[in-house]
Amino acid sequence: MNKDTIKTSFLQILKCIVCPKGYLLKNILQLGSCICFQLHSRYKRRPCPVCGTMSSHRHSTYTRSLQDMPLCGHPVTLELTMHKYYCQEPSCRRKIFAERIPDLSVYSRNTSRLDEHIKEISMRLTSVDSSSVLLSEGVGCSPSTCIRKLMKEVLPGKSRHTSIGIDDFAWKKGHEYGSVQVDLLTHKPIDVLESRDSRSVYFWLLKYSEARYVSRDGSLAFKEAISRACPHAEQIRDRFHLVKDLTEYMNKLVVRIHRQMEWQTTDLLPSKEDVHGILWAHAVGLGDRRRKEKIFRFQRFNELKSKGYSIAAISRELGIDSSNVRRQQDIRLDKVLSPYQWNIVKHIDEIAEHLSTGEMTGEHDIAVRYTDIRAEDLKGLDKKLDEYRKKTCSKNGKRRKVNIPSKKEVFRTFFRQGYQTQNPMLKELFDRDIKYKELAKLCQEFRDMMKGNPFTHTLEKWVGLVRNLRIKEGAEFCKMIELDWQAILNAIELPFSNGVLEGTVNKIKTIKRMMYGTANVNLIKMKLLGKDST
Repeated sequence: MNKDTIKTSFLQILKCIVCPKGYLLKNILQLGSCICFQLHSRYKRRPCPVCGTMSSHRHSTYTRSLQDMPLCGHPVTLELTMHKYYCQEPSCRRKIFAERIPDLSVYSRNTSRLDEHIKEISMRLTSVDSSSVLLSEGVGCSPSTCIRKLMKEVLPGKSRHTSIGIDDFAWKKGHEYGSVQVDLLTHKPIDVLESRDSRSVYFWLLKYSEARYVSRDGSLAFKEAISRACPHAEQIRDRFHLVKDLTEYMNKLVVRIHRQMEWQTTDLLPSKEDVHGILWAHAVGLGDRRRKEKIFRFQRFNELKSKGYSIAAISRELGIDSSNVRRQQDIRLDKVLSPYQWNIVKHIDEIAEHLSTGEMTGEHDIAVRYTDIRAEDLKGLDKKLDEYRKKTCSKNGKRRKVNIPSKKEVFRTFFRQGYQTQNPMLKELFDRDIKYKELAKLCQEFRDMMKGNPFTHTLEKWVGLVRNLRIKEGAEFCKMIELDWQAILNAIELPFSNGVLEGTVNKIKTIKRMMYGTANVNLIKMKLLGKDST
């Protein structure tokens, strides 16, 4: 094959690749590093863009330049010689019109295939990086042009989704949050919302009221919006977040036990009299100002009476009338205290005895043993007892050196089957009370439930076993489960979870970091939902 044949074949290929339909390749020029293709229109007649009337009466010619896909790293320009025509419709307001290129906008500076290439690059990179990559390929395109062309892309329309997952992500961590929705069957994002509040999610879900399954985390806003917008849908709690929540409760337990181990020593338990005083001060502190004054007057009266003061002397000391002093003789303590204060005071000797001997440790044990005492009335008692222990231990130099385990070590100990911890604090905890070993076994079983592995007990029986251990943090987690019972049962029985959404949230984070945190919701939605984003 000779050189002329090769050249002819190459030109034929260039004509097929470069020449738009209806245009003739006249010449190829090299202007520096740029390759210029000179094309000429072959159309004899063209329609008027206003009235649509075909015209063959030419007025003049003009040249239009278009940037095309580069060849071997060289920029390519198409110079098209085109015609202007007279409109032959007398009633048309356009007298002279220019010939237009099919499938190309009036003011476009690029060919359609180059615009598609720019959109594809901009979909995957930031505007600055896209501009740099295109320039290295031989295409001149500014960062703002990359963004502008990308935002002209049409998003996919609404379609039917029967299984939806909802999760939140941070625009500004700790301050502003958005939400993302994903189809759990196809694993493709559906939409991105600027807010995660109940109202925004509710109005979005109204468009997908046919949904049968909705997976979510523990957010009350999501729960409320789903219940209102899709009352017939099955809600599913995310398994990952359930295990994470239980892990947080175990970390709280270890922190609480560490505090007790650090300040409590076997040879320095508080005396019964000291605990009695702390409990009395706590009970008195539950009343309002008038109740406290009444209790103080009652205490002061009994103190003065025990010292042998006469009614007149007591009247002078208390600053009240003697008739009121006589009434104080007939008042009983249970009439001075409120019912909630009296429930604590009537058991005060027993509680002080148990706390001083170490049989009980604080609020939770008291609330479990004495059912007539409300847990909220004991709130703050643990802190007061800890402050007393710290003060006493510091005075006597009895503070222990106890190294608290890391969160990773706590997770391995409570959730990994067969793991033997080497942490001295956890080993002492398990040796001291067998109920913590039982709690670790139950945590491992809960993880098996969430992972779909074989498990022994039903969720209802599991909750009962945890409650029977009488551990504060375990009881709090069981209370949380009961508040969202059906959704957690669905998490165990149904195959859907928010794992797909975690990956989508990571994509959003990547996009935000690539755009230096300046990407708005429309740009993120375009990059996430665009046809090339998959």
